Amino acid sequence: MSKGNKEYKEAFGQHIKTLREERGWSQRQLEAVSDLEVSHISSIENGRYAVTLNTILSLAVALGKYPDELFKFDFNLRLNTDFKVQDRKRRSPGTTKALDGLAEGSFFTTPKRVNEVVHHLANEEKIVVQSSIVSAALKRLVDGKRLKRISSTEKKGMFLYQKRLK
Repeated sequence: MSKGNKEYKEAFGQHIKTLREERGWSQRQLEAVSDLEVSHISSIENGRYAVTLNTILSLAVALGKYPDELFKFDFNLRLNTDFKVQDRKRRSPGTTKALDGLAEGSFFTTPKRVNEVVHHLANEEKIVVQSSIVSAALKRLVDGKRLKRISSTEKKGMFLYQKRLK
């Protein structure tokens, strides 16, 4: 949605500019009436800033419009038409499956830090994932008695993960 979001901000900004120009005002004059800085107004009009509710209210009052009128402009907004949320499955990057494979193989024969696992997933498995996600998946493997968690001697609060001996 980031491309659509950018396009919407640009269309909104153009609408604000049109409303300002309809009054024959410069950005500086709108600044004086709205208490918004010119740089802020410029960022809005150029689609570089997503407005907040306070900004919308300031613009609406200054331009003599109700807030909803600021959103009445031509834009082909693609709306959700599939309301079966329970049927949607969030695609995971495959972290759990990849870690299951690593736990079965020889990767955890020697103790590994979370960041080593993250780097391995990124470089070897082509899965880019945050360390917090990896930590949660490693915890599940520890809880399932597939890996053991070892306190690090290098840094307090850091843990290493290693395959359990059977």
